[in-house]
Amino acid sequence: MKIKKFIGLDLPTGACNLRCEYCYVGNKGKLKEFPYTMEQMKKAFSLERLGGICFINICGDGEPTMNPITLPLIEFFLRDGHYVMLLTNGTLTSEFDNILSLDDSLLGRLFFKISFHYRELKKRGLLDKVFHNVERIKKSPCSLTVEYITSDEDVEQIVEMKELCMKKMHALPQLNIPRDERKHNLGVVSKCSLENYYKLWDDQKFNSEFFEFRRQFFGKKYDDYCYTGERQIWVNLATGFSHQCYHTPPLQDFMGEIDKPIRWLAVGNNCTEQHCYVTHSHITLGIVPYPEYADYRPTYADIRNRICTDGTEWVKPIYKEAFKQGVEQKIHSTLKKKLVNVMNMLLRMYRREYSL
Repeated sequence: MKIKKFIGLDLPTGACNLRCEYCYVGNKGKLKEFPYTMEQMKKAFSLERLGGICFINICGDGEPTMNPITLPLIEFFLRDGHYVMLLTNGTLTSEFDNILSLDDSLLGRLFFKISFHYRELKKRGLLDKVFHNVERIKKSPCSLTVEYITSDEDVEQIVEMKELCMKKMHALPQLNIPRDERKHNLGVVSKCSLENYYKLWDDQKFNSEFFEFRRQFFGKKYDDYCYTGERQIWVNLATGFSHQCYHTPPLQDFMGEIDKPIRWLAVGNNCTEQHCYVTHSHITLGIVPYPEYADYRPTYADIRNRICTDGTEWVKPIYKEAFKQGVEQKIHSTLKKKLVNVMNMLLRMYRREYSL
């Protein structure tokens, strides 16, 4: 079945069992209280209100599996027919026990995105737990990816890390480029120049499709007409507001206006960021078109998958097909694009209605 929309869901977690020094959400240790009941969540994210089957990405300001609402939310979304991706550090085995106990018919639409924090996991003696949980996911109907965010501090341990990953999970993690949100141009978090940074990690020979894809767009402003806000929204459950995209002002009081239809409004030609935060999902899922200069045009499955030496693959057939199709793409006419751009101009004038 065709996926209608991509929904980014940010849970107010506030706690994590790791203390990575590069963590962009901060090392917080107190679990936040979830502000909504399940009945409110079911009404806010009903199939009728969303308009059909969606791809829902669950993340948070901490480790989402520590939040007691995560499992009920996952089950609710899966039973409604949605595709669900969960961002996790992969360490909390008891929570994996609970999630993987769901019916196999549901688990086929669950995707684990595991952030692999090698140095921190090694320091805390948690590497074997992560490898164990990766193996369990591989044997389940679920799909997964393992993503390592590059760090200058890890270079001396890369050979050791690669050998251990090949031994324990029969594949290397995909590499991600860390953006520096302190800089206006969102540069890379590294002591190296961008050119030397790429050379440094090319020399490590991870052969990462994700890294190659991200490199193609990193530091380049997306100037084409953007459908983010119509084909995708981001909902911050700490505030209850929806946004057209990450780091855009509020669009709607999503949770406070449960009885009202969802406000969908494409960004159009109004993106203010120096480069797209989420090209890896937005472009590969068809939320925004590939720029003409793009030479490498994979699907989302291509940049998340690994073919392991034990003959298994991270991305299972049900997700390969879903990612190949991407989200529903209704093309705007020239007139509609002009109207959308005018609507965005008017929205900027009235943002204070939803100011936080």
